[in-house]
Amino acid sequence: MVKSINTDTLRLGATAQYSLTVTNRGGGATSANILVVDTLPAGLLPVSATGTDFSCAISGQLVSCTRTTPLAAAQSVAVTVSVTVSPTLALLPVSNTACVRSTGDANA
Repeated sequence: MVKSINTDTLRLGATAQYSLTVTNRGGGATSANILVVDTLPAGLLPVSATGTDFSCAISGQLVSCTRTTPLAAAQSVAVTVSVTVSPTLALLPVSNTACVRSTGDANA
């Protein structure tokens, strides 16, 4: 998975968008659900999450998106996570890690 953000949009009190791009590097289409999980650090407040054929939910700082539609070999799909940057966020580097998994799928 590749995670990216336009750092010019990371301004105190503003809205920014992360892009989480998942690529199927297997030899065939996925056969199990794909789960993307992003736990946002304090100061980045999740507003929404969307992606083609993904069903997304937000609970506190946790963003989770599930895709039940197969992803073809070498195909990529993105989840966009919109956040509000807290106006009181300390002016320090922000670290944010996300993960993707497809349990029991040899083609993922």
